[in-house]
Amino acid sequence: MKFKAQLISIALLFSISNTQAGNLFSITERGADCLTTTICDLLEDMVNEIIPDATTLNFLPEMADAAILANKGLSTDYASNVNVFVLGASLGMGIDLGEDGIGSGTGDGNATLPAVGIGGTVTLGANMGIFLKGKFWDRSTIYVNYFSYRLTTGSVSGELSSFGLHYQFKLLPPINMAAGLIKWGGIDISTGIETSSTKINTQINVDQTVTSGTATASYAGLADVGADISATSIPIEVTTNLRVVYALTLFGGLGFDYNSGTSKSIANITGPVTLGGTASGSGSASLDLGKADGPSTTSFRTIIGAQFNIAAIRLYMQKMAVIGGNDTQLSFGVRFAW
Repeated sequence: MKFKAQLISIALLFSISNTQAGNLFSITERGADCLTTTICDLLEDMVNEIIPDATTLNFLPEMADAAILANKGLSTDYASNVNVFVLGASLGMGIDLGEDGIGSGTGDGNATLPAVGIGGTVTLGANMGIFLKGKFWDRSTIYVNYFSYRLTTGSVSGELSSFGLHYQFKLLPPINMAAGLIKWGGIDISTGIETSSTKINTQINVDQTVTSGTATASYAGLADVGADISATSIPIEVTTNLRVVYALTLFGGLGFDYNSGTSKSIANITGPVTLGGTASGSGSASLDLGKADGPSTTSFRTIIGAQFNIAAIRLYMQKMAVIGGNDTQLSFGVRFAW
């Protein structure tokens, strides 16, 4: 429970800091001294120092891309050459590094951090040859996966869910080499449909007062920041694998994705802006993360990974990277394959 809570917290805090920083908090509907002096501008700057930076242009689409990529390859087995059944559980993290990558800076002293998505799933797969006769069915494997998790801990809450159905065809069969010590797994073609939803938000308590001469401006309230993402993706993948002395299997390939969905911002704030001392007037607090956007429609990605084989147990880790982009996925899992 604590590990999952930490992952969701990290994902959110990374995601609301992005490649080109902009201020989320602003004071609108200004009146009197809040309009004619700089006191409210000073308060804005102070509050934005404790609320993570983001850009409304990049935040929502990059969050959507990261959420989709987080679930890639979690339910399709690229390394085991399934003959009967496979059962497994996987966890992935999709990272959109933005245009400049991690730590490039934003010009205002804040470090640049990426949009991050978290994915997880439980998968059941079966070689269709155990149900139907023929070489075609012997080379066909069907996978179904599902995952749902809801978390509320401290100021962070999250809801993650995913469902997928995949088909894998062994285009070229495996070949044993070196007296069976090395086995080339042939070439697999995989496709299917993946749906996922991710809702992550955090609440930030804000209580700030700024003084300029004899004038003061204060804001005390609660900021609710995050994203609500629903996405569908159709992958087409070509992969291969090489098993060395049974214990280690290396795998890799290329993938193409067609994506659709929506990414909506969660940006709510409560509490008044108060002027005091010799200042008078009023203002309204607001947060801006954009309204709605969507993921990149198409993308190509590379797939590389390694799997350790211990009897029927398979421990794997993999990395995917979008070609020509800044998106990366890291994942790991355990499977039982026969």
